[in-house]
Amino acid sequence: MYYLEFDVEILLFDHFFIGGSTKTFIQPNSKDHDFYPIQNDYLFKAGFRYKNIQVGFNHFCTHPGRSVGIVSKGTAYGGYEEFYIRISNKE
Repeated sequence: MYYLEFDVEILLFDHFFIGGSTKTFIQPNSKDHDFYPIQNDYLFKAGFRYKNIQVGFNHFCTHPGRSVGIVSKGTAYGGYEEFYIRISNKE
């Protein structure tokens, strides 16, 4: 199994950030020598950073992939939200 991932983040006023990512898991199709998606993971993130402190919000969700004529079975789906405060030892 392989995956493709795209991640972007925008920094506003040197401290606020907003961004997101998508990861699509793909599986080889041995009959046609191509790939088809079986699962998609999405992340939305936003928050504030100042020196070694970060306060933010994440929304994560995952959904089964769909291809023409192929139904994914056994893949996870669902999601969660989180608010967090992170303090690190590096600035």
